[in-house]
Amino acid sequence: MSLSRLQVTDFRCLQSAELHPDPHFTLISGPNASGKTSLLEAIYVLGRGRSFRTRRLEHLIRNGAERCVVFGEVETSTRRVPMGVEGSRTGIRAQIDGDKPSSLAELALFLPVQIIDPEVHHLIEEGPSRRRRFLDWGVFHVEQSFVGHWQRYQQVLNNAMPLSRRGNPEPSSRCGIAIWYGQVNCSVPHGLAMCPC
Repeated sequence: MSLSRLQVTDFRCLQSAELHPDPHFTLISGPNASGKTSLLEAIYVLGRGRSFRTRRLEHLIRNGAERCVVFGEVETSTRRVPMGVEGSRTGIRAQIDGDKPSSLAELALFLPVQIIDPEVHHLIEEGPSRRRRFLDWGVFHVEQSFVGHWQRYQQVLNNAMPLSRRGNPEPSSRCGIAIWYGQVNCSVPHGLAMCPC
């Protein structure tokens, strides 16, 4: 999949911009404060439904505008898929191929994006959970079926971990732990297995 067209309206400092990226390599250059980072942020928002720079949606809307719009077309192996994200002061909404996705995470199925920014040092400083999220996202880029396995794995861990943290659990709790870990072993591919022991 590749982004074949990007159209941005009232996003950060960009009143209107359109880009037709090369499917293999696109270089974005320009003077300071010309909107290069805003363009990259718009691509990220289109693929994730959120910004990598702020949690406050109103910061994405150009001064004096009511809303921002990021529209793109993604080339898949079989067709071109239109997708868009619109942000207003009341919230964000998205469309993929004319339909509203059940969650913003579905955007990444068509446009998986990963960013390495000046905050990358947090991968080292903040411990294993941040590194795990970064690696999980990288795996998703290569193997998109990974997201289903990952979601199931997270569900099992969220249910099994409280049981296993109780120290020496009662026999009924040990049975519950074994059931949850058994589900992990069944739901995770590639020979990875977990044991509560």
